[in-house]
Amino acid sequence: MALLLGLGPLLGPAPLLAQDLARPAGDQDPRRAREKVLIYKIEGLVQPSDADRLEKRLEYWLKQEPAIKTLILRIDSRGSNPGQLEAVKKCADLIFKLNEKGIKTFAHIDNGKEASNGAALIAMACSTIYMGKGARLGHVKDPGTELPDAKEKDALEARRLINFYAGARRRNYPPSFAAALVSQHHSEYFEVTFDRQVGGNKIEEREILSREDLNGLDPARKTIMRQEKKSITAPGDRLSLSADEAYRYGVAEKQTENPFEGGGIEELLNKARILVGKEDIIDDQRGFLKPTSPAGQWLVDLLNHNLVRFFLLLGGFMGLLLELKMPGTFAPIATGCLCFALLFIGGFFPVTNAVYPTTSPYEVLVAIIGLGCIVLEFFLFPGAMVFGLSGFAMLVIGVVLAMVPPSGGASADTMDFKSALLLFSMALGLGLGIFFMLVKFLPQTSILGRRGLVTHAALHGIPTADSAIEAQQRNAALLGQTGTAVSPLRPAGRADVNGQILDVVADEGFIENGEKVKIIEASDFRILVQRSQ
Repeated sequence: MALLLGLGPLLGPAPLLAQDLARPAGDQDPRRAREKVLIYKIEGLVQPSDADRLEKRLEYWLKQEPAIKTLILRIDSRGSNPGQLEAVKKCADLIFKLNEKGIKTFAHIDNGKEASNGAALIAMACSTIYMGKGARLGHVKDPGTELPDAKEKDALEARRLINFYAGARRRNYPPSFAAALVSQHHSEYFEVTFDRQVGGNKIEEREILSREDLNGLDPARKTIMRQEKKSITAPGDRLSLSADEAYRYGVAEKQTENPFEGGGIEELLNKARILVGKEDIIDDQRGFLKPTSPAGQWLVDLLNHNLVRFFLLLGGFMGLLLELKMPGTFAPIATGCLCFALLFIGGFFPVTNAVYPTTSPYEVLVAIIGLGCIVLEFFLFPGAMVFGLSGFAMLVIGVVLAMVPPSGGASADTMDFKSALLLFSMALGLGLGIFFMLVKFLPQTSILGRRGLVTHAALHGIPTADSAIEAQQRNAALLGQTGTAVSPLRPAGRADVNGQILDVVADEGFIENGEKVKIIEASDFRILVQRSQ
């Protein structure tokens, strides 16, 4: 019970499949090549590494899924640190180039979130902007992230970029109005209403005009302009638009009521008239929102569940330990290898809501080499220690890393390194505990019952006084006897003494196979020999 309580933080519920979105009737084949949607999230300060990651992830997904025709860019950022406009510029350029490739790009600023300062450039690079309740777009007073606004290089570049993006989007406001989102070098802007007569109907048209535009307005248009006009921003003031204001002025095309994770994604797709199922929606951090092969995915999720992994590790360790106690029976080692194989096979496939699998061939190779070193320690070089310790270290590294996704590939349903190491340690500790409880009921063998570095008494725990005296008396009888080395002693190895194979350690230097040796010390812990003349 204590063990299960200790496992509590690790044993989360098995991943659940997401529910379907509404899909067109008759669209039954989930693998048919149809339009797919990619969701990517930009949050916090935009660093150069974030721009590099965006570039790599876009390249990866567009190569893996050529059917991606829509990018939803979730933004919650105040831009970048001073002097790091290049990171923002690179992100914005990458998004803008997707528009040129025919991929629809949506900037989504969720309820209560913001795309401020430099992040406003990234939002404006998208072909469409959707904003939720309480969202903000534009300038935020923040000495740590505010864009410079003088004749500095970054200030001029920011105004040029946002003018360019706004002009390319061809909305009903002048590009210089959009520049007010990041700069105070602009004219005063007004919201002006015109009453146009179309047939027998009067139609209202709203436009954003600068003071210079108003002064130079065509006389014919002045006659249909309403006298009341609303000043949006005064010269010297940077713009900060709420969702309502951004929608009213045409900067944002749509408003969303629901938070993105609470129905907002469905609302956005419906308003954009993009009819896809969740098996067609890819979250960069979680993969497909719905797997395309539920039966196979269920098995993958089962093998990667923390509790199943714990028992696979426990079975693997128990199999190895019991085989060392009862060599030649093969059943324990076969069971242990099967457990490790299932652990690795499950890790070769990503779980639901994950992009990457946790296991790579290199990690399996490291674990196999580690097991091989441990076998060498027990059967060929007993007592050398270097093989056993290095093998155990490689086994730990290989198995733990096989349970952890690569950097940047973590999700809510995957383990981090600390949790994987804890799981490994608990399985190994329980395995050793069960093994030592069972050891007195198992048959004695030549491997674990041999004298030398590993003694039979030591395997039963702390020896009693009687067992210690018996071991001392038995080993004392060996003192002074001679034999032949049956393996190289470097310095540990094996020697044949009166027909009995013992684990021994050379006193000085190395002794080659076949040389005569003499026992000069025989304690309860080791048998020391030297070259015999």
